[in-house]
Amino acid sequence: MSVNYRQRGSRRVNEKNGGIHLRRIDLRDLALLNELHDGNYLNKFNGLTIRGFRLDRTYDAIYKRLILLESYGYVHRGFQVAQADTYFITQEGIQFYEKART
Repeated sequence: MSVNYRQRGSRRVNEKNGGIHLRRIDLRDLALLNELHDGNYLNKFNGLTIRGFRLDRTYDAIYKRLILLESYGYVHRGFQVAQADTYFITQEGIQFYEKART
């Protein structure tokens, strides 16, 4: 049984679960994608921990944004480093980032 998704702006609408809306991607999310892209964090072996981001944001703020990006498929979790999850940008995330950058 497949779930029917349709695009609405930069958010996905799940028609099966009563039209649950995800938050829109904004410039702060693009800053995370930028850091992953420019740092060549492109696979499970080469990921970045939340504390590794050089952004002036709290741990929780970065974590929540990474979870959103992960739900869109733009970011995935890599291997753990000292019990901390690492994150890397996916091919879909690279395409979205490069399209948004132009």
